[in-house]
Amino acid sequence: MIPVYIVTGFIGAGKSTFINKQLQYRKKLGGTACISAEEGAVSLIKEGLQLNPDVLSAITPNKPDTYSSIADEIASYIDKVKPKEIWIEWNGMISFHQLEALLYSDKLRHLLQIEKVLYLCTDQFVASILPGLGNDVTSQLYSADCIITETDTHHALLRTYNSDAKIVTAPAPEKVAELCRNSTWGLIPNLLVIGITAYILLVTAFRHDIPYSIHQCFAIITGLIIEAIPFLLLGTIGSTVIRYFVPQRILLKLLGDHSWKSYGAAMVSGLALPVCDCAIIPLFKALTDRGVPLSVALLFMLASPIINPITILSTWYAFPDNPMISVWRIVLGLGVALLVALSFRFIPPSTSMMKAKTAQNLSYEEIVLEASKSKHINKRRLLIHMEKEFSQLLFYFSIAACVLSVVQVYGKPWLINAGITLPDVWAIPILLLLAFFFSVCSTSDAIIGKSLSTLFPMSSVMGFLILGPMLDIKNVYILKQYMPTSFILRLGLTIVVISYLAALGFQFFLS
Repeated sequence: MIPVYIVTGFIGAGKSTFINKQLQYRKKLGGTACISAEEGAVSLIKEGLQLNPDVLSAITPNKPDTYSSIADEIASYIDKVKPKEIWIEWNGMISFHQLEALLYSDKLRHLLQIEKVLYLCTDQFVASILPGLGNDVTSQLYSADCIITETDTHHALLRTYNSDAKIVTAPAPEKVAELCRNSTWGLIPNLLVIGITAYILLVTAFRHDIPYSIHQCFAIITGLIIEAIPFLLLGTIGSTVIRYFVPQRILLKLLGDHSWKSYGAAMVSGLALPVCDCAIIPLFKALTDRGVPLSVALLFMLASPIINPITILSTWYAFPDNPMISVWRIVLGLGVALLVALSFRFIPPSTSMMKAKTAQNLSYEEIVLEASKSKHINKRRLLIHMEKEFSQLLFYFSIAACVLSVVQVYGKPWLINAGITLPDVWAIPILLLLAFFFSVCSTSDAIIGKSLSTLFPMSSVMGFLILGPMLDIKNVYILKQYMPTSFILRLGLTIVVISYLAALGFQFFLS
């Protein structure tokens, strides 16, 4: 398939000049085709296909007859030129989903593959024109992989329209070429398979020369990743379903306000959605993108791993002689989750601490899904979204697994021995720290908790069982791709303090 690079932006953004510079730098004029959807002040150095903006603006995604003639024109042009890549200068006033309908039409979808969408904008446009424009313009900004600006003055504002895009300021042609390269996210699963295979070969050839601790680290990494893949897939699929198929009115009806009904629904949702703590994070982001209040979405994210039926069962299995441990874990865990969520309700984070999409972005996504009745278009969008999200989650989880393996193999004995003789008031923070660094899945951490109960007071073990599903290394790594560091720091500190107080309260009850 022919890679397609789309350059879009409002009139006067410099799209033609930008494409000309990139084509000169790439030195691929002979194998490059250009398609222009508007007539700018500067002509493209490579003569290409000129499309009529009036005809393009009449495209209706669910009516192929409105764009079949344009698709035929593009297909004939491609057959004549036989390019290795295509650059499209898209009109700044025509909705991006109209371009998607055209490129994913029956006549072009087997020929073309959108590689990158680059959005160009000036400071004056962002400051004075963009806020007053409608969905047709913001749809282009929302769909961009990279946003290119004159200065960094309005980066924060642009992130409210598209929090996932890379924003760069006046990049040199070589930087643009780097941005246009294929993403490596999709290589992560293949690299993991290659790494496992290479390790097996090394062990077979040099098994007596490799230290046992290295074997332990690799076994932990492999086990964690294999254990996590089904849950990460489930979380990705759930996130996609919420984003694309669950009507916003249903989510807002259940979770859309600060009533006790919404908080109650968020607390018990984990019973119907038995996924682990790392897989729930994409669902948290999907809920906030769909208009659910931050505090309610936080309660959903923190409470679901605690109320997860598998977590409850594993806790009961780990402590068969004391089934009340399961009850206390549920009660205290839900209490901590509720208090953390309410702290964000009554002391909301500043705008600079958040990177949520605006309502304009959400309405654009709804417009695309309502207007685009083509099964192929929707299927392609869903698969691309799931592939990107899963690859990113797997990448961050793999990093966390590596860190966790080192901590468990080299740091765990020292940490456990250091807390044996400590009083409760100090043993609790030690186990809170262990819960963070061990990063055990919420569906199996009770087994670890049982072994720790022979070395530490039960109150500190309860703190371990409460904090683990809410905050650990892998959760921070995964959450980092969605939220800024300042938000994660506040969330983490709040969870630690309230979990510590909950463990102390449990100790007071036991005494």
